[in-house]
Amino acid sequence: MVVGIDEALAARLRVGDQVDVYAVGTGQRVARGAHVVDVTRPGDGSAEDPAASAWASGGASVFLAVSTREVARIPAGQSAGSGPDAFFLTVTPRDNASTSS
Repeated sequence: MVVGIDEALAARLRVGDQVDVYAVGTGQRVARGAHVVDVTRPGDGSAEDPAASAWASGGASVFLAVSTREVARIPAGQSAGSGPDAFFLTVTPRDNASTSS
């Protein structure tokens, strides 16, 4: 699942983070504990990168791994117009032991 996100959130997210995904408007949780596979920020990626081209506005996006059951709750055929306003994410706190150097 590729979701358009705010650039401020894109700057914070890292591969391996977990997020919950909610539909704007209904507030229905679409996915719980989705794993961040990739984050594309403006200026990142290439024309061949499907995540980079997903949002015509050139905004940021996140590629999430979700379960088969959760996929069924995602509206089919999301257009670029649904962008960062279609879903909102809550970030699951990181385990401090795994993030310290």
